[in-house]
Amino acid sequence: MTPKETLQAAFEADITPVLEQEGFAYSRSRFAYRRKLNDFVQHISVTLSHNNTQQCIQFWTAFNVSSPRYNHWLREQGREEFEGYIGGCMDWNIPGWRKDGEHFTFFDFSVPISRPGILAEWQRRCFASGLPYLA
Repeated sequence: MTPKETLQAAFEADITPVLEQEGFAYSRSRFAYRRKLNDFVQHISVTLSHNNTQQCIQFWTAFNVSSPRYNHWLREQGREEFEGYIGGCMDWNIPGWRKDGEHFTFFDFSVPISRPGILAEWQRRCFASGLPYLA
């Protein structure tokens, strides 16, 4: 399996069902999750390092919010549209995402025995900091 296939299979088995319970739809082709709340669309996308190998698998995520209404407002103001994105950032920039003194900007999914713990920690951070950030 490629690094992406390895990570995607793990997310699909452990993370996707939990996020689907929260109303997110999974897009395998984009390796992303999407949920619509009122006039807003919340996005969580998973990104793999371009330097990944079978022995080294690193990833991070981005949390973004968009709204078609924002594009409408931009048009009314005579301004250029840009996919309706209101805001967002990489996970490590979300307040409370990293522990005090932690400087890593990625999750290391390299060691197979550690993978369940990595997914559990990502899920914990997602619910503690990521989803509240989207709200």
